[in-house]
Amino acid sequence: MKCALVDSIRKRLNFDFNANRECDRLALNGKMSEYAAAAGLAALDVWPEQRDGYRQAKAHYIEHFQPLLGSLRFRPDFTGDWISYRFLIQFTEPIAQKMQVLLKGRGVDTQRWWGNGCHLHPAFRRYPQEPEMPQTDWLGKTALGIPTFPDLTEEQVVRVAEAMADALSACHAGV
Repeated sequence: MKCALVDSIRKRLNFDFNANRECDRLALNGKMSEYAAAAGLAALDVWPEQRDGYRQAKAHYIEHFQPLLGSLRFRPDFTGDWISYRFLIQFTEPIAQKMQVLLKGRGVDTQRWWGNGCHLHPAFRRYPQEPEMPQTDWLGKTALGIPTFPDLTEEQVVRVAEAMADALSACHAGV
């Protein structure tokens, strides 16, 4: 049985993000606990192996996304030896939202990391803003997080690359 109070508290401890990643009111980042801190410390013991896994996944993406680089690019922070728990691509045109839907239909989950920008969320609309935020607007329409985890195999990356190519073709064909 779901409890509305528990759900409300849980949401408020996650910056008040709802399932649509929209913040309705001011809230907290309350996800850290002693247990989470202990798990984080324990994870440091396996970080070298995890880092190698992310490094390998990144190499596979760089190799298998080469044919797609006319329609998308890797974010600048993806280059070099830098490793992250998330990989972002950026389309050359504002199609991230449509691509997310097309990729989901092909069995590939993605994340529109910034949505359309926090300044458009109900919780922040009442605060003074710059009249235009072109970089934020552009990132919201072009950036997409792709599947990333340390055990990602080359075969899985190939599947993501094939789904991406197919979705790009469908997007450009107006499907």
